[in-house]
Amino acid sequence: ISELELEKARLGDELTSSQRQARDKDERRAALEAERDQITKALMVEAEKSRALIEERSRSDESWAKRLGAMQAQCAAEVDSKTQAASTVADLRVQLATLSEHLARALKERDAAAGNHGAWEQDRATLLRRLEEKEKLISSLNATFQRLLSPEDRPLK
Repeated sequence: ISELELEKARLGDELTSSQRQARDKDERRAALEAERDQITKALMVEAEKSRALIEERSRSDESWAKRLGAMQAQCAAEVDSKTQAASTVADLRVQLATLSEHLARALKERDAAAGNHGAWEQDRATLLRRLEEKEKLISSLNATFQRLLSPEDRPLK
C-alpha cells in the first residue's frame, strides 16, 4: 500500500500541479485576453481619433482651397483691373500727346499770325512815316521852287 499511496500522493501532486498550471495558464490567458482587449480598444480609440483628425484636415483643406480659389479670383480681377487702368492711362497719354502737338501747332500759328500782324503794322507805320517825310520834302521843294520862280512865272492862286 505504501507504494500505492505513494503513487496516489504523487498522482495527487501531479494533479494539483497540473490544476495549478492549468489555472495559471487560464489566468495568463485571461490577463493576455484582457490586455489584448485593452490594446484593441486603445487602437480603436486611436483609429477614431485619426479618422476625426483626417476628416478635420480634409474640411480644413477644403476651406483653404476655397479661400485660395477666392483669392486667386480676386487677384485675377485685380490684375484685369490694373491692366485695364494701364491701358486707359496709355490711351490717355497718347491723346494728351496729340492734344499737346495740336496746341503747340495752334500756338505757333497764332504767334506767326500775331507776328505777321505786328510786322504788317510796323511796315505800315514805316511806310506812313516815309510818306510823311516825302510829303514834307515835296512841300519843301515846292516852296523852294515857288521862291525861285519869278513873280510872273508863278501860277495864280
